[in-house]
Amino acid sequence: MRKEKFIPLSVVMIIAGCASSPSIQYNYVAKLKKTLVPSMQQETTVFVGDAILSDRTYYEVEALHLNAPAAYGLYHFSSGYYSKIGSDKDSDFYSPFPIGEHSSSTNLEGDARKYVQAIAVKKTGVGQICPIHLISGMKCINADIEIEKIQAKDRDSFEQTLLYNGRVGNTVNIGYREFSNGLARAAFTNNVGYDLSQSKQVSYKGARIEILSADNSKITYKVISAFSH
Repeated sequence: MRKEKFIPLSVVMIIAGCASSPSIQYNYVAKLKKTLVPSMQQETTVFVGDAILSDRTYYEVEALHLNAPAAYGLYHFSSGYYSKIGSDKDSDFYSPFPIGEHSSSTNLEGDARKYVQAIAVKKTGVGQICPIHLISGMKCINADIEIEKIQAKDRDSFEQTLLYNGRVGNTVNIGYREFSNGLARAAFTNNVGYDLSQSKQVSYKGARIEILSADNSKITYKVISAFSH
């Protein structure tokens, strides 16, 4: 006796809805960056309250910037930055959650978006994002996007700054500030006066500045050396 085999309709729908998905790569590594503003020996003028010298160390990451919200079925992706997590020869992969948002976030389907594993962006330069769903695979949709390099918010950063606080007589007043992960370190805040009749060069924590002219509103100078960390 011949037996018929029946496949449930729900299974057929799932199979039909599947799309070919790339293997998500998690091989991206943030880059450690160091910036010095202004550059050494560059003649610069700033005003009272401005930074004379800014020395920053931070991690730079590549991020997908979604300029406007995009929808993938009932899964909605808000505008914002999405951190890069990896790449292969055809695509770059980004977190399915914008920076500062986590998988506990909700949308039209509560926490259903946690089943979107990553957002792929093809290297061909087409203006699309391709969410990769755990069950239904990958679907590409048009989106207003840019790829940018930004400072990582979840990695340590450190900044040292000298500020110009004006001149009284022969004394120029310079402030020192330190920032760790964007927050001022109050214990390392200081204000120092330097007598220009003694020297046109001033130094603090290894940073050395040659003052070309200064009054109570602005200062013109050159950076001779940066901070010694």
